[in-house]
Amino acid sequence: MRVQFGIRSLFVVFVVVALGTWLIVDSFRNRPLQWEPYSSATLQLALQRNQSVLITLSADWDPICAYHETTAINSDDSYRFIRDHGLVTLRADMTNSDPAVVQLLRDNGLVSIPAFLLYHPAFPHDPLILKNAVSKERLQAAIRLNAKRAIAPIGQTL
Repeated sequence: MRVQFGIRSLFVVFVVVALGTWLIVDSFRNRPLQWEPYSSATLQLALQRNQSVLITLSADWDPICAYHETTAINSDDSYRFIRDHGLVTLRADMTNSDPAVVQLLRDNGLVSIPAFLLYHPAFPHDPLILKNAVSKERLQAAIRLNAKRAIAPIGQTL
C-alpha cells in the first residue's frame, strides 16, 4: 500500500504542529511564577548576569500582602508580562523577620510591607519602589519603565 501526501495533507500537519506548539508555549507562559527566596547574593548574581529583578516584600501573616500580590501578580496576564520581560522573581519574606529582608527594607528607605522592588542591572543600587496599593496595571507600567532605564536612574518611588 502506498501513502501519498499532498499539499493539503502537509498543510493540515503544519497547522496541527503549529497549534500544538502554541498551546504548549502559552500554557508555560500562564503558569504561576516560581519565586526564589531573596538573598543579597541571589540579587547580585542576577544583576551581574544583566538580568532585571522583581522582588516582592511580604509576610504570610499580613492580609494586605496577600491582597497586594493577588491584585498585582496573580493572573495569567501578569505571569506572561513578567516572563516576557525576563524578570528574575525573588520573594523577600518577612514572616519570621529575616535579618536580610529587614536590611533590604532599610537600604531602600522602607519601613513597612508590602512593597515591590524593581532592579535594573545598570542601576543596581537604585530600584524602582512600588508600595501601598499596587494594581496589575501599575506594576506593569513600572516594569515597562524599568526596562527602558538606560541613561540615568529615575530615583523615585512609584
